[in-house]
Amino acid sequence: MLTLVTVNFNNAEATLGLLRSLERQSDRDFDVIVVDNASAPGDRALVGEFISSTTISADLVLNERNLGFSGGNNLAIRKALAQSAEWIVLINNDTTVSGDFIRNLKAALPKEPAVVGIPLSEEGSDRGEGRRIAYAGLVKWLKPTLPHIYEIEKLGAEHSQLLYAVGAGMAVHRDAFAKAGLLDERYFLYFEDADFSLRARRAGVSVRFISAPSITHGVSVSTRKLGAPLLLRYHARNALLFNKTHGPWWVRKSLPFAAFYGIVRQSVKLLLMPARRPESRAIMAGIVDFYAKRFGYIPPEAPDIHRH
Repeated sequence: MLTLVTVNFNNAEATLGLLRSLERQSDRDFDVIVVDNASAPGDRALVGEFISSTTISADLVLNERNLGFSGGNNLAIRKALAQSAEWIVLINNDTTVSGDFIRNLKAALPKEPAVVGIPLSEEGSDRGEGRRIAYAGLVKWLKPTLPHIYEIEKLGAEHSQLLYAVGAGMAVHRDAFAKAGLLDERYFLYFEDADFSLRARRAGVSVRFISAPSITHGVSVSTRKLGAPLLLRYHARNALLFNKTHGPWWVRKSLPFAAFYGIVRQSVKLLLMPARRPESRAIMAGIVDFYAKRFGYIPPEAPDIHRH
């Protein structure tokens, strides 16, 4: 039994695009769970109306507060596990799939428990590269963001244990959740997919990457709604949490120095780049959040270290 789970937050148009692409599947033996993360009433109603009339097996879970990517998905994962799903597919709501996606995905999944990264057909960079296929993410220590990898075969063997399944398209066997646990809700948004892959490996679960089928992804369509400074705050805080949790000894020892360097760098930017002050303040606030152990949801109106 295959269950797809996705999270909607004030982006019904994108979510309905995904659901319509699932309606066109040649293999219709699958379930869908949509979690609405306390969207505006009109947005939530659009998703609800579609779910009530769709021809596929779909269920809607309504949250009264925003639980983020990790918390929203965890609600759906628990529900799918209770319904005896064997494979659970995390798929971003700002994605679409071809008509044979389910059939081809079932054929590509391994026979044994694993975490499987599904290829993402992404918009290219600002240099106009068009669409590219991202097969995995790569952990880079002491970095605020983690890159996607477009040519796995060119990576050396030393990187194999640092590849992770990107949360926008990830299939997980139920036994993998039993061994590794669910997504870590401290992250709320960003780094929880890398964290999960590393925890799964540590629990003895294989993390694999298939070459097809792919998912068409509109990069960051949903998260842009939170606003750029707030996203930088999540990145800054969660990068420190991830590195403290999973980094080798030299990374953990370096963490206070990296955080101090980040504060100094952003302080200089506050003086020299006034147009970017909201971004610099957000990054500094994220660093403070980490050391104050303020994890999970950050309200958009939350005070930063310059505003009380």
